[in-house]
Amino acid sequence: MEMLSRKFHAPKSKDVTQWKKIELLLSHGFRFHPVYRQVASNIKVAVPYPATLEEAKSFVASYKPEVSKSAA
Repeated sequence: MEMLSRKFHAPKSKDVTQWKKIELLLSHGFRFHPVYRQVASNIKVAVPYPATLEEAKSFVASYKPEVSKSAA
């Protein structure tokens, strides 16, 4: 099992919504390592991780292929 990035910061234990967001991201292979978006042929920029559960759903849809490539 791959470990979480050292940049991961756990939310407060009572923040159920944030824990659901983390659970969603982890279940799709995101381990809080940098995720990049291609902006030009040889240029990638880091994408910030989502702040909310709703943002996380579109983040997973957009960047799941990127995570799958890096895990291979």
